[in-house]
Amino acid sequence: GGAHSQLRNPGGAAMTRDGTLYVTDSWNHRIVKYTRGYPGWNQINLDEFGMGDKAGTVASFKGRLYSSTDRLPMVLRLNGGIWETTAMLSINPQQGEEVEHLMPFKGHLYAGIMNPTIGGQIWRSASGDPGTWEMVCQVPGGQSGSDAAVDFFGVVGDYIYATSLNWQQGTLLLRSSTGDFGSWVQVNDRGFGDANNLSVGSIVSDATDIYISTVNNNTGVEVWHSPISSGTTWT
Repeated sequence: GGAHSQLRNPGGAAMTRDGTLYVTDSWNHRIVKYTRGYPGWNQINLDEFGMGDKAGTVASFKGRLYSSTDRLPMVLRLNGGIWETTAMLSINPQQGEEVEHLMPFKGHLYAGIMNPTIGGQIWRSASGDPGTWEMVCQVPGGQSGSDAAVDFFGVVGDYIYATSLNWQQGTLLLRSSTGDFGSWVQVNDRGFGDANNLSVGSIVSDATDIYISTVNNNTGVEVWHSPISSGTTWT
C-alpha cells in the first residue's frame, strides 16, 4: 500500500553496521528506514528524489548510503540529508538506461547497468566519489542488445556473481574473484538450460551450497544450486 507504514514493490534493501534497515519502496517513489528501538518506517528522501523518478536500489558502502533511479544510469549518495549525484555511468545517457543493482565487494562498490542499445555493463568505484568510476565488464554479446542489463549481484565466499537480463536466450551468470576488467567468466549454461529463465531473483548460500532463484514468466520460478567449492556446476 501507499500509507506511511506500507510498502509497494520493495526493490532493494541494505543494512548498516548500527542495525538500521533501508528499503527502496519503488512504487511509492521513496526510500524508508527502520531503526531498532523506534516504531515504524521513516522516509529519508523527497518523493521521486524531486526528479519524478522511482527509487531503484540501495546499498551501504564505507559508511555512506547509495541509491539509484529508474530514469538514468545515475548513482546517488546521501550527504547530510541531501541526495547528490555521484556518478552518471554512461558516455551518452539516454532513456532506457538505469542502474539496476549496487553491491559492495572487496573495497569497491559495483553497479549493474541496463543499456538496451549496447547491452548490460558493470561499473565500480573504490570510493564512490565522482570521477572514480570505471567500467569493468561489458556483458558478452551485449552489442546485439540481447543482454539488456546486468541486473543482480550476489557475493558468496571469495567471489562476486553477476547476472544478465535476457528475454531471448536466458540469463548469464558471471563471476569474478577480483572484479577487475577481464576477470569475469561465465559459469552457467544460458538460462540454466531454459531460455525462459530470463533473469535471477536471488543468490543466497549456506555453509556448503549456493542457491539461485530464477525469474521465469512462462513455467514459473526455478531454484538451482551448486557447491560453494564449485560455483560452476548447477543442478
